[in-house]
Amino acid sequence: MEIEFVQISEQLPFPAEFMRYLSASRQQRIHRFRNDNDKKRGLLAELLIQKYASRLYNMGRNEYEIQTTEYGKPYIPELPEYHFSISHSGLYAAIGVSKAPIGIDVETISPIDLAVAKRFFAGEEYAYVMEPESIPKRWIRFYRIWTLKESYVKAMGWGMYRSFSSFTFHCDRETITCEDLEGEQGFQFRSEPFAKTYLVSICHQEKAISRYVVKGEEEFYKSWMEEVGSVK
Repeated sequence: MEIEFVQISEQLPFPAEFMRYLSASRQQRIHRFRNDNDKKRGLLAELLIQKYASRLYNMGRNEYEIQTTEYGKPYIPELPEYHFSISHSGLYAAIGVSKAPIGIDVETISPIDLAVAKRFFAGEEYAYVMEPESIPKRWIRFYRIWTLKESYVKAMGWGMYRSFSSFTFHCDRETITCEDLEGEQGFQFRSEPFAKTYLVSICHQEKAISRYVVKGEEEFYKSWMEEVGSVK
């Protein structure tokens, strides 16, 4: 299981030269964004998957096609043994890669109307969020539950089509657990602060993370060209 983050630089312009490495449909999707950082997040999501396809299976860019399920989960038909999960928020894009189902979600910790928690969370989760007197601590708990739920539905391949209140996370114990009568068992969960103002959660079945990397945007493009760009 490998995890990689790329930190977006607001000083660097959008690297349009990398768009030629994407399919026409992917290019059109990214061009719909008006903000350069939004475009970068979309581009990086594609490049991250390409990087791991090349690294793990030594495949050239023209030997595979990145597709998505009806619920938005990315996959590569030529690599059925690998599972991919993508997330991006603020100035970070992230990928999780595993030989078992995996989901990753990263979110910026920012002020939010906690009525959202009451609407989308199970009762026990809402009580967990509202327990601290400090509003900022409530926000942190909100994003812990939210990212855990996102990571879980991504790992299951449901996307946002599964009601968030239909399963319950227990975070007030030593080990994070998920109570869900409809889902698979055997998942492990980790949720932790990231880069001071972010929170990341990972849902996985493999026991250990073999590689956990954080790169700057410029460094990532350079390494991508070395690993993938020169391969047809």
